[in-house]
Formats: sequence, C-alpha cells, structure tokens
Amino acid sequence: MRTFHTHIKACGVAYEGHVGSVGRMQPSCVHTPSSLRKKENPHDHTARTFNGLSAIDIMLRSLEDGLLYIRRQISGLSDSEVLLREMILPAQSGCKDPVRAYPTSKRKFFFESLSSITEGEHKSFPLFGYGHESPMRIHLRVKSKRVTETLSPVPLLSQASFRSVCLTLGLNEDVGRRVTEASINEILNLMLATRCKEDRLLDLFSELDLQRKQTQLLPDNKKLPLPSFFETLKNRFYKSVLPRTRPVVPV
Repeated sequence: MRTFHTHIKACGVAYEGHVGSVGRMQPSCVHTPSSLRKKENPHDHTARTFNGLSAIDIMLRSLEDGLLYIRRQISGLSDSEVLLREMILPAQSGCKDPVRAYPTSKRKFFFESLSSITEGEHKSFPLFGYGHESPMRIHLRVKSKRVTETLSPVPLLSQASFRSVCLTLGLNEDVGRRVTEASINEILNLMLATRCKEDRLLDLFSELDLQRKQTQLLPDNKKLPLPSFFETLKNRFYKSVLPRTRPVVPV
C-alpha cells in the first residue's frame, strides 16, 4: 500500500506528520517516552514540522502530487483514444477493414504506442492496470474531519475490447472496426470517471487552501514551550537541597 500522507501507529508509538510524496519509510519504531510528552495537539494545523511546513502545507503538497497522477492518467487515455481513432480512419474512405490498409510497420507502430502508454508510471506506481492493484491513499484532515482519498490505476488493461485490440495488433493481424469503436467507448467511460476524481481532488485542494488562509489570519495563541528536561531537573535539585524558609511564629 502506498500513501501520500498518513498517520501511522507502530510499536505502540504514534507517528504523525509527513511521510513523503509516495510511500516513504517511517521513522524508527523505538519506544521513546519523551517524544510522546512533546506530542503536539493533533487539531493544531499551524504546527510546524522540522522542515518549516505546516500540516496543511503538507496535505496540499500531497494533493498536488495526486492531481499530477490523475492528470497523467487522463493524458494517457486521451492519447490512446487518438491512436484508436486514427486506426479507423481508412474505413471512412471505403475500405472494409480499417487495419488492413496499413502496412506491417504501421501496425507495429500502433501496438508499440499503446504499449508505451499502458506501461506508464508515476513515481514507480503504474498509471494503468487490471483493477486489482493496491491503491495509493491520501490522508487529510478537513475541518477537523479525517478524509481518505484513494488513487488507483485506471483498469484499462481489463477492458475486453481494448485488450482484444492490443492482442490482435501484437499478433500483427487485422482489427475489426466494431472492436476498435467499442474500445474507444471504454476509454471514454474511463476518462469520465477519472475526470470526476480530478474534480474531487480540486475541491479538496480549494477547501484546504481556504482553511490555510483563514488560519494565517488568526492571532497567534500558541502555548509557551515547556521547560527543558535539564531545567526541570535543576529546579527539583534546588528545592531538595536548599533550606526552606519557615514562617515566623509570634512569641
């Protein structure tokens, strides 16, 4: 399972914050009680991480990466549609078989182009698949509510007509016009679903961006930092060693 941004609990210790753009390894799960005492308020979205970014900034970066992944899928679907429409162009000129009008080198070109599109990746994660691949997840907190968005490879390779077109071209054989047109319809349906996902991520991005702007306008009401460990130890030592003043008792 790959994630953009998540909250993970391992070995009894909760780790919160940025885990990288895509599936970066978590910190060591060694039990450190001192880190638990310094745990920040999970509702404080203005808390800064070690790199100076707030939690909202990290979530926005994750959404930007997710949008890039979705848009690369849409681009691949659009290129596949263009190739399939070019394959049926000879049929409009009166040819019975759309692919027979092309030489062997042209069929090989179509096959290699479709293969290059379906093998596309984004940060080692496939753009297209069969529908059973593990999705990436974007974990967000919008208006104090946890929201999880899943980003899965588009199941283009499991579409019957598109798979038939690729296998037939791979064997350098003729592809019927009906199969090609049915494959174009499959691609259009997948593109519609992918664009709906893009609109969903854009809405979340706008909502988080507005939340960040509102947070920046609020007064800084953060609590003062707690004294360090050595300062606390020094105060306890002074209290135990130095004599205490006793109240004056009237004679």
